Parts: sequence; structure tokens; C-alpha cells
Amino acid sequence: MLIEQFPPFFQNTIILHHSLAQWILVFITTLGCFITLKAVKFWGSSILNRLAKATRTHIDDLLAKHASNIGDWLLWSLSIPIGSQWIQMADGPEAILLKLPLMALIIQLFIWTKPSIDFLLQHYIDSRPTDVDRVNIQTMLGPIRFTSLLISWSLLVLLALQNIGINVTALVTGLGIGGVAIALAVQNILGDLFAAFSIVADKPFIVGDFLVIDDFAGNVTHIGLKTTRIKSLGGEELIFANNDLLNSRIKNYRPLKERRIVFTVGVLYNTSAKQLESIPATIQHIIESHDNLRFDRSHVARFNDSSIDIETVYFVLDPEYNAYMDAQQSINLQIFNAFNEQSIGFAFPTQTVYLTQETPLQTQHLTSTP
Repeated sequence: MLIEQFPPFFQNTIILHHSLAQWILVFITTLGCFITLKAVKFWGSSILNRLAKATRTHIDDLLAKHASNIGDWLLWSLSIPIGSQWIQMADGPEAILLKLPLMALIIQLFIWTKPSIDFLLQHYIDSRPTDVDRVNIQTMLGPIRFTSLLISWSLLVLLALQNIGINVTALVTGLGIGGVAIALAVQNILGDLFAAFSIVADKPFIVGDFLVIDDFAGNVTHIGLKTTRIKSLGGEELIFANNDLLNSRIKNYRPLKERRIVFTVGVLYNTSAKQLESIPATIQHIIESHDNLRFDRSHVARFNDSSIDIETVYFVLDPEYNAYMDAQQSINLQIFNAFNEQSIGFAFPTQTVYLTQETPLQTQHLTSTP
């Protein structure tokens, strides 16, 4: 053995239950391991830095950053247990040295967790095809990042406690029971929290969408951890709990590419058959004169109490509401002018009353307008 190669003085001199020769071997081995690991770290960091500069991918940038963040304390923590193999470890304070590598790695993982999660989230944001998607994900970045860090660090803490000899089974069981009690107490908050993640994952709407919820309407301005905020057409801010919002019937106008319009025009019953037959063609000609409209159909649809109804369907090729209203206004004005030129009267609510006396020749016919 190497210890026997030392002079008797080093073999016989006892320090902390071990000979001086053993302590010298521990020091030399530990220092040699540290120098070797330091060289490996320097060599590996250099390779990763060159690779990060030569490629367009970002994963090598993250690895290079992690390599540069390896501290000397981690290298010493790995080297000391290797050097301590020259001495007999007891079940006392010295045995802690055997747990140093795993504890050091856990601490290093703590340090690596935050930049790793930030890198993954940023990569996911950058991969989104549109600016709207990126803004929507950015809104929920804080809650997602916090939850990811909480889960990762909790697992590392449990691993560290297990390493130092604490029975984590009972701890996890107790935390589970306590978690159930807390969950029952804050179930509304948790419901809104999970609803927020559901909104981000399923995307029923995103920031900027125009929504109609029951009697409310407006543009989504913020999707938060508990609430979603909508700016109404009147200018006020509407605040909805996420869970209540997902349980509502939501109309989302973002997918709208063209708008289908149905409108009805009523004409008087004294309109002639020839005039009535020409009305659908007249309306069709008016609609087809607009470039941003597509005519679908126009028919004499029904006989009402006070009018003969002509029902017309067309499509506005611009999803903007103002474009629809401009087109409808133009159509209404042109129909009004066309009906005046053709002496076609618009219907209005009327009531005809027949008064009959005993002498048939004295029958009166009166028409009144309520």
C-alpha cells in the first residue's frame, strides 16, 4: 500500500484517529481530482461556447451557460469524497462527506432550474406563428413560470431531505392531507387558476379578440391568473372570473372572415304582381354593385298581416362591423330610391275596419293607421 511507503513518522503520527500519511494521501487525491475536474470544466465550456457561436440552435447556448455556472464548490464537493477513500469513514460527522456529491448536485440543479425554465418558455413563445399568440402566452408567462419553479424546487427539496436521512413518505402524506384541506378552502381560486391554464392551452380566445358574453361585449385586454379583463364598447372595463367565463356561452368574432346578413323588406299589399316579381332582381342588382359583398338569395318570403315580406341574404367579405353597416346603409338607400322610382310603397302597420249597416248600399270601407 502507498501508506507503507511513507517514513515511520508519518505512519505513527495520529491526527483525528488517522495517521498523517493517510491525511497526506487524502489531500493529494482531493487536489488531483479537483484539478482534473477543473480542466474538464474548462475544456467542456470552451467546446460548448464554440459550438454555440457556430450554430443557430439555442440549446447549445443553454448548455454553455450551464457549464460556465458550475462553481468550484461543486468540484470540491465531488473531489473530497474521492480523496476521503484513504481513511475509514465512521457513522458520525465524517460520514457526511459521503453525502456531499448528491447534495452538491441538488444545489447545482437548483441553480440550473430557473434559467432552464426561462429558456424553454422563451423558446415556446418564439415558436408561436403570430404576434397575437406571443402576446397571449406572455400574459400567462408569470403564473406558468412560478408553477414550474415551485414543482421543480419541491421535488429537489424532497430529494435533498431523503439524502440526509429524513423519511419523506410521512412528510408527503402529511402535505397531501394538508393540501386537500387547503384545496377545499380555496377551491374557487384554484378553479380560476386551472381555468386560466385551460384558456392558455385550449385558446378559446386570446388577447385582442372581440367577445360577446351574454349581454356583454368587448375586446379582451388581459388574461390573468384569476380573472380576464374585457374593454367594452362603452369604454368601461369588464372583469370576469376565469371559471365563470369558461362556463358561459361565448361568441368569439376572431375566426370571422365574412359576415352573413339576412334582412327583410316589407311592401304594401296593393303592389302589383309585376312589381312584386321584379323586387328580388332589383335587390340583387343593388347588392352585386358593391365590390365587398357577395349576393346569396332574395325571395318573396311570406305574407304578414300588414306586408308582403321580401327576404334577402348576402355576405360581407370584410369582417369589420363598420364595413357591414356602411354596406347595409348603402343598400337601404338604393332600395328606397328604386322603390320610389317604381312606385312601390313600403309597408307599415295598418288595420282595415269594415262598417256594414242593414242596407247593403250604405256599406262604408275605412282604413286606419294606428
